Amino acid sequence: MSEEERIELLIPAQEGDGVRAAALRFLQKDYAGFEFVPKESLDYSTLASLLRSGHADLAAVSASWWYQNRDNGLFPALLLPRKEPTQVLISEDKPDYLPRKAIIVTDSELLRRQMLRARPDLVIKTTKDFEIEAEEDIERTCILEDMRINGIINGYIIGRSLHEVLPFRSRRHTLGIQRGKPERAHFIPPPLEGITIFLARKGFPETTFDELNDGGTAVALRLEMAALDAIEKSLHPMIGMVIEQKKVSTFLKEAEKNDDATVLESLKNAEGKLKKSGNRIEMIIELLNPDGKVTARAERLFDSKKAYTSMARVIEEWKTLLEIMTMEHETDTRHGLSASGAMMKID
Repeated sequence: MSEEERIELLIPAQEGDGVRAAALRFLQKDYAGFEFVPKESLDYSTLASLLRSGHADLAAVSASWWYQNRDNGLFPALLLPRKEPTQVLISEDKPDYLPRKAIIVTDSELLRRQMLRARPDLVIKTTKDFEIEAEEDIERTCILEDMRINGIINGYIIGRSLHEVLPFRSRRHTLGIQRGKPERAHFIPPPLEGITIFLARKGFPETTFDELNDGGTAVALRLEMAALDAIEKSLHPMIGMVIEQKKVSTFLKEAEKNDDATVLESLKNAEGKLKKSGNRIEMIIELLNPDGKVTARAERLFDSKKAYTSMARVIEEWKTLLEIMTMEHETDTRHGLSASGAMMKID
């Protein structure tokens, strides 16, 4: 490999999902042995086409776009550290303190249900309900901000990455996962949120960027994509899911802080002693019914050495739980049980 290998990186012009900002931050640093040269592109589709045609070495895309547009001729060559995947509520008050029947705008079906779980009295609208036709995220958000300032709505929900590139600053409230705090409203993010991928053409040496790759992000990408592949596609817009690899010491510190007995128990070895080293992977997946009153959720902490099989087991357990909760129950005369409807409906 040459002393300073020139690597041309295609960057999308679009902002809002954090990919452009993440790529530009990456380019601000120096990397021994590489000279990364940015090249502007219009959007992800154009960018991928240019990459396939040999007009650059790498192309920056979001993990969610890559999941929907996987191409056998391309592969993730470099993964950046995952951006905090949480969403933010732009409003004067936190969800708990919003006025009764406050109007909140989100185009995410997952967040609509999660907000209703937190506050059943809220009125959740979409941009289509207000006939907002702006295609760009920033333009659409500026319209929502004007509506909020003028009292037409009380707030709206956007991704943290979009908030960081807005031309204005308003009060924001993080819709967090709230680990170990069952009394707090929690918001499990959409799958693959916050992950930036640099794609390359097949044939590009796969080990070129091993020292630059973020291992935790690589684990999250592989497992979350595999998990989605195992779940019916129609459910994807309603699913909250996050998979995260962290050091055992980090999980231990969080569990002790939150007095989380379940996590502490899972960190014990065969002799019942707490493990202090190595990595563990946390997986949370949930799906809510339309009014947010019922949740089918699975949460596990497992050994990183058994990552794929453990993830697959969690998905199967969650799917079984979902099947039971959506099942109609007939009369069981043998056990004296009367017929009953399903515990939850998905649509």
